[in-house]
Amino acid sequence: DKITLEIALGKIGDIKDAVKAKTDQLQRYSADQEGSLVLSGLGNLFSEQMENLGDIVQGNVSDKVEISSKIKYTYIDMAVKYQKYIEDITNR
Repeated sequence: DKITLEIALGKIGDIKDAVKAKTDQLQRYSADQEGSLVLSGLGNLFSEQMENLGDIVQGNVSDKVEISSKIKYTYIDMAVKYQKYIEDITNR
């Protein structure tokens, strides 16, 4: 109840924009470092999370409970994918 639905969506949109900027930066680095599993994996991780955040912002969210649920499940998804990314780069 501390922020409105519109404010929450705006903040998520801001986070998505920041993730996009980092994704673009990683793609530039990856172009110079072809074959880098660390950079390519991190770039993929950022791209997937940017899409997840975009789904929240563009979705038809009608109440605080629904957006809270979507945020929570997106956070869990991000944590699981990050764990997989760390496992992938440390096991090679």
